[in-house]
Amino acid sequence: MFHELGFDVDLFVLEDEIDYSYKGQLHKFDFKPSDGFLKKIKNYIKLKNEIQSGNFDFILDHRYRLNDLIESFWIKKIYKNQNVFYFIHSSDISGYLNAKLVNNPKIKFVSVSKGIESRVREIYPKIQIQTIYNNVEVSKSDKIFNEINDDYVLAVGRMDDSNVKQFDVLIDCYSKSILPKNQIKLLILGSGIRMEFLKKQVLDLNLQDLVVFKGFESELYSYYKNARYLVLSSKFEGLGMVLIESLLCETPVISFDCDFGPNEIIQNKRNGLLVENQNVNKLIEAMNLFVEDENLYKICKSNALKSIEKFSKKNISKQWISIFNDKH
Repeated sequence: MFHELGFDVDLFVLEDEIDYSYKGQLHKFDFKPSDGFLKKIKNYIKLKNEIQSGNFDFILDHRYRLNDLIESFWIKKIYKNQNVFYFIHSSDISGYLNAKLVNNPKIKFVSVSKGIESRVREIYPKIQIQTIYNNVEVSKSDKIFNEINDDYVLAVGRMDDSNVKQFDVLIDCYSKSILPKNQIKLLILGSGIRMEFLKKQVLDLNLQDLVVFKGFESELYSYYKNARYLVLSSKFEGLGMVLIESLLCETPVISFDCDFGPNEIIQNKRNGLLVENQNVNKLIEAMNLFVEDENLYKICKSNALKSIEKFSKKNISKQWISIFNDKH
């Protein structure tokens, strides 16, 4: 987005693997937990020198911030005399800020949802924070996948140890819904350490012909576009980007009303169904309703794209340009 607005963009990445597209100059630093002290120091010095020599007007920091000593080094050395915006991406705010950071007048915070902003203000009333939604895009693709000819509902996310996405809960709800007997498949996109556990769960439920694991996919448009609807069953979110991506592709959505984001995206029974948080019976009812009530489904599908205007690149770009102009 910033590149398209005419900004020169430098991307500093603190790991070796990059699984997303980007524009601009890439600076890659492969920080590993197993690195020795001297190697880490060398990497930090190199990072500091490149940032300090870059003459950047603004820095947007998306890191987790878990160590007070390391954060002090970032502020005093790496970000010395820089205009820095610290992002908060999750309702679990402990990984992104603490009292020392909040009390530093040089740091400005950006939350990715109004819910996160509200939570942060409750804990730190004097904090300088505002919400700017993430720019969300789904590149259109004519690529056709084998599953596209099937009737299916979609779920997207990582299957890691934290189990934030709760695919096990979703699979259980799917098994108790009317979808299997109607031959409506559950297609899950994503990868992670819990995939084998989830595959065993599917086998135990005898749903191996109806629940499809596709692994990680970089081209999502056709999956979203051709799904009956998307389901999000998370414990918590920062915003719930997959909900916006689905609606961009004119596919309605169902989600728990978890902290935070889904209730800022879903207009209940207008572009999707917002379900009482962690109420699995209500989630099953919602999954059934979008099959049984064809009229409601058509209403939500027809409203999908126009319902997310506030998340448009145009609106988000205006916010950032206004902020950058205020800082100059």
